[in-house]
Amino acid sequence: MIEFKVASLINNPENGDLWQGLNAASVALQQVAQSETAVYQVFSEQLIKLDLHGSINLLDETGENLRISSMVFSDRLTKLVNVVEKRINIKGQDFTYPVHGSPADALVLTQGDVVFLPDNSEKMRQVIPPRVMKYAATLLKPFFKLPAILAPIFIKAEVGGVLYVAGKKLRVEDVPAIAAFATHLSIALENARLFQKVQQAESQYRRLFESANDGIFLFDRRTRQIISANPKM
Repeated sequence: MIEFKVASLINNPENGDLWQGLNAASVALQQVAQSETAVYQVFSEQLIKLDLHGSINLLDETGENLRISSMVFSDRLTKLVNVVEKRINIKGQDFTYPVHGSPADALVLTQGDVVFLPDNSEKMRQVIPPRVMKYAATLLKPFFKLPAILAPIFIKAEVGGVLYVAGKKLRVEDVPAIAAFATHLSIALENARLFQKVQQAESQYRRLFESANDGIFLFDRRTRQIISANPKM
């Protein structure tokens, strides 16, 4: 049975550096929330600065699997991941695993709780396929026996994914900071999606406007100045 704690979200910033670092990371996320790619990039940069590694795992269309949308590792761990990927011919990015196979992930998704794992080893074994463990157990050792925190990622006000963060210095007292960061990450991702939809809608409108067989123009009723006109006009 995996050991975990559902931690209370009481603000107890004993680890001031982590709180300050995650606050700076949250601000950085909001500043780039115009594309998901940019959000993932900033997420990666900020997590590495805090000497943490982790991933953003989003539910697939079935709602039964989590897909790794973004992975973050230090340079040293990234090299290990690359070696493992080549050895077993599996890419970590976009890798999917069943929700029911990981009780901690399932709890976050079904209850919206934030989970602290004193030791992430069992969760890692639940997520990593047996054949991967068979051929790469030694290489994967640096990713095991670490404290970890799992927090919900919200999509349209519903839990749609899990933020996974691990690091030697993480403590249960850090849960509120990670939970707050997950909320800011959710907002940044949602804003990025909305921005992209607006851009797509504007692009579609512009194509229709420019290619219309009828003359169209827009004007300001107050100043009576023409704002825009299509080629036909």
